[in-house]
Amino acid sequence: AIQVRSLPKNINFNTDIAAVDWMLFSRMLLEHKTAIFTNETYIYYRQHDLNSIGLKSLNEKKILQGIKIKKKHYQNLVIEYDGYNNNLEEINRLSEYCSYSDNLKKYTDKILSLGIKHPMWWEEIKMLEEANIEE
Repeated sequence: AIQVRSLPKNINFNTDIAAVDWMLFSRMLLEHKTAIFTNETYIYYRQHDLNSIGLKSLNEKKILQGIKIKKKHYQNLVIEYDGYNNNLEEINRLSEYCSYSDNLKKYTDKILSLGIKHPMWWEEIKMLEEANIEE
């Protein structure tokens, strides 16, 4: 649930983003709104093979898709908010790194070894430094 007064100033979104809810919450947090995590509520998402996210097994294809989605998210945030340039630079480095098949395999194996159970908004796509991977 979101209080109307907590909505960000700009609720117009580019049509090329994958997750409107992620963009909405990103903007709210960047505007110093407050969010509270609770595990006492449930949301039932309809899962199917065409979902861009969801409860699917992580593999190299999904990693590349997640990098692409996260990159687009940061590209959109950089337009409106200072401070996302570093995130965009880091995701660009990750994208370049994973463009080589040996690196992609190493990265995928590392991410799978972390055992992230219930990631939110491409949380499993870690930057190289976060994943302790040297270029």
